[in-house]
Amino acid sequence: AMHQSLVKLNMMRSSLFLFIILVLSVVSKKDDKLYLYEGEIERKDFNPVQDLLVDSNHDSKPLALEDDDESEDESKKTKKVVLPEILTDQATKNRVVEFYAPWCPHCQEFRYHYIDFARNCSALAKTYGIDVDFHAISCTAHKKVCKKEDVKRYPTIRLYRAGSANFTEVKFFEVHCFTALRAFGLEIDDDEEEDNSYNSNKKGVTTTTTAMAANNNKNLRKQNSIVSQQDSSKGKNADVSRYRHDGRTKSQILNDAFLSFDFAMRENIFMREGALGNKTKLVFEDWINLLEDALPPFWKIHNALESIKSNMDKVVEEEDNLIEIMDRDGPSQKQKWHGCTNEDSHGYTCGLWELFHIVTVGVVEWNSAAVTPMGVFTAEEVANLLASYITEFFACEVCRRNFLSNFAACSQDRCHRLGSSQESEKEWKQLPLWLWEEHNDVNIRLKREKKEREQGGMEAQLSSEETWDARWPSRYDCPACWHDDGTWDDEIIYKYLRIKYWPIEDTKNVQYAKEIQQHNAHHVSHRLNDDFLQRIDSEEDDEVEEETDARLLIGIPAFGLITLVVAT
Repeated sequence: AMHQSLVKLNMMRSSLFLFIILVLSVVSKKDDKLYLYEGEIERKDFNPVQDLLVDSNHDSKPLALEDDDESEDESKKTKKVVLPEILTDQATKNRVVEFYAPWCPHCQEFRYHYIDFARNCSALAKTYGIDVDFHAISCTAHKKVCKKEDVKRYPTIRLYRAGSANFTEVKFFEVHCFTALRAFGLEIDDDEEEDNSYNSNKKGVTTTTTAMAANNNKNLRKQNSIVSQQDSSKGKNADVSRYRHDGRTKSQILNDAFLSFDFAMRENIFMREGALGNKTKLVFEDWINLLEDALPPFWKIHNALESIKSNMDKVVEEEDNLIEIMDRDGPSQKQKWHGCTNEDSHGYTCGLWELFHIVTVGVVEWNSAAVTPMGVFTAEEVANLLASYITEFFACEVCRRNFLSNFAACSQDRCHRLGSSQESEKEWKQLPLWLWEEHNDVNIRLKREKKEREQGGMEAQLSSEETWDARWPSRYDCPACWHDDGTWDDEIIYKYLRIKYWPIEDTKNVQYAKEIQQHNAHHVSHRLNDDFLQRIDSEEDDEVEEETDARLLIGIPAFGLITLVVAT
């Protein structure tokens, strides 16, 4: 019996040993895999990542080696690695290259993020009129290449400009399409132009301007009489490009925001003698980091942001170092504020609001294009940073106190709307909507305070019409944004903000423009009452009246945010 037990035990041990050998064999074969991307997905449009293969037969032959000297003694000859073209200055396209090891768990996990990143970023880059290729190099299959390129950790992401072997290295969990586009040198000219237009790098875009003046019925009526409108129902593709918001083009909005950023750097960062204090320094660094990520990637302001960031240690110690950067990388001295000035107002605070709006819209764009949740800004942290920036660097005491008082009181339901989600686009969109509501409240308060000053300090209340005049967008600029009771449509307001503050004519903005125009046409026909028509008709001659009324009769809104231009 004991002998039979020993036999059975040995058989079990043998079976277990064979099982372990089999498992190790399978694992070994899995670990022997040379590539992560080759053969994973056959459809090129779904997986734009090109894995660098050893040869067309996918075997394990080494890369081609060349003799490094002319010695006749083969044993004494040294060999040098011939780099693939994508790592040399012979490459004609911009490239994103991932160096990885197939056995690396982080590389295996990152694979799916990289494919999504490549697909989305490729589409976004084409919107700007540039081509980007996405590559992956297995350092198991191409060990000598990775050694020559001094790749020390996996995965490593490098960005190469077309025609260059130089690269920008970024952390794999921070790789972002905006970062890549900046590395590739994409930039627009946001200086003042003679035609006050917005320059787009998008190929084949028809560019015209919708002339629109806000909160002034007479100017509004005149401007609408020269608006270029074409019927998009004839089967042509409608395109939205240059147009005005409250009398300004997108280029001018960027200009005003850049000038206010420049003014803040020169006047409001170093409010005391000496270096920035520890708390102030941290807020400043976080603010610059947020702007670098969330602002449109092709904007010239990034020259200043990158210089500040790369010289941060010196900048926070001495004001002259910051001024030197702004003298070199700031806006031209010829640039002036556009719509942000009038006879009794400096352009700084208006331009600063514009910068804040661009940031909050940009956070949604940045998050939507983030490769991993680690690269996402939550709505809550951005709002907190905005409040910290105002606390430390906004010197208007009354303005600062009012904003921070509202912030502490969770005005506009901030504490419930702005959370810490890293995945909810719906929550991210609440950030620009919250700031827009705060801005409108400030406008109404300032208008009421102005009325009180005009009445000799007596307490005043705004009429319904005065309240409407203080709000933006006006009922004439975006009829569909507002309900008759003064409430608004969150979805349409967000689309309005995205079109206004995200200066790129991508498919999303084109679609938003079409939708808003359709809603505007519907709302105009229901909102123009007899008193309003009588008021505006008295201000214009009969010829302009007939033209505008004709627009209404045929269903084209005489008032509205967008002009769609049919591409020819």
